[in-house]
Amino acid sequence: MLAALCLIPSGRKLFRRTKSVKTDIVSVCGGRYLRITMRVGREETPNWTAIRRAAGHESGQMLLPFGVNPPETSRIRAFCGNTLNKKMMADAATVLLRKAAIDPRLVCVSVYDKHASMPDLPLLFLPFASEIRVVTVHAERYERQRRIAMIQYGAVLSVFDDPDRMTGSLLTIAPDGIDGLESYPVMKSGICLSAIASDRRFFGLIDGYLPRIPSAIRAALPAGCDVSGFMAGLYELSGVKEAGAHPPEFLRMNGVTVPYRDAIKRMAGLDIVTRV
Repeated sequence: MLAALCLIPSGRKLFRRTKSVKTDIVSVCGGRYLRITMRVGREETPNWTAIRRAAGHESGQMLLPFGVNPPETSRIRAFCGNTLNKKMMADAATVLLRKAAIDPRLVCVSVYDKHASMPDLPLLFLPFASEIRVVTVHAERYERQRRIAMIQYGAVLSVFDDPDRMTGSLLTIAPDGIDGLESYPVMKSGICLSAIASDRRFFGLIDGYLPRIPSAIRAALPAGCDVSGFMAGLYELSGVKEAGAHPPEFLRMNGVTVPYRDAIKRMAGLDIVTRV
């Protein structure tokens, strides 16, 4: 279950008895999360020991307010899950392919899944592409998917260990990031979707996904916390599937928020970006 910390500022120094931690279980979209609240006085630091005890086993992946960094000795770690981002990436890729409406016979999609963390991901793209290439060091984990591609769709799912084999792809999907791809030709054309934000910038790199935020989730947002992180925590730790029920509304391409149509133009070779 997700645990979220709320620090309520006070304009005065607090007495010891007023600095106790309060906890409550909050229901949202069929799931629940643990809200931990503490009032913090002027020029005072939170009682991290009390917060860790209140969080229990969840202290190792807590949702923290903006700018709050617990000391290393507190044994409290910030939630940094990536499960929802991977789903958003996959959903965005299928939306792009569907909206582009290109003859599947002309489409090649590549998946850079070095450690085979999402072996079923290529199956999502079979209706839109006649050829799918996978780069991984665990080719054996893709045997079932290769059979499904040929039997159900008559499509070729080729598995390689060399990123150079992705050259010429209309779309490249990298569920574990683009580390190791920077120098390859695949990064110089088409679109690359990554589930992990990168410090490097390429015009066709999409590494951010802005979801539609359900009103119930927005209303339950812990004070001071990031709504995207809240949705990711609810999805991964509290089983709130509503958080990932819809594709992202907008994309982050080369650090700029863009609509789908701009990514499709890039796929078509038209380098036009409309800022949102």
